Amino acid sequence: MLTCTLTHTLTISLSLTPQAGIIPLLDLAQRQAGGFLPVAAMDKVAKIVEAAPMRVYEVAAFYTMFNREKKGKYFIQLCGTTPCMINGSEEVSHTHTHPPTLKSPGPETRA
Repeated sequence: MLTCTLTHTLTISLSLTPQAGIIPLLDLAQRQAGGFLPVAAMDKVAKIVEAAPMRVYEVAAFYTMFNREKKGKYFIQLCGTTPCMINGSEEVSHTHTHPPTLKSPGPETRA
């Protein structure tokens, strides 16, 4: 069911131009489908906003917030833009792909 905020957003978006509602509708469709966008949902969005289905597919493909396939229980996504790289995203990525090995500590010593 649509919330008041979403209804308000769609009203404003669709009053500007029907295609302005593509992103809010794709977001709603993805939430209703359980975290991904089936082709049937994208086709329905295209029909509502009076756009070619390919236009809706392009928007869904462009924005990384839309998943066109089912994802696992935990979905981790790292930012790869320049500002993120400056702030250490490559180090996070490296740590994820090459986890540190923990060595067992030696015998306990007491001072």
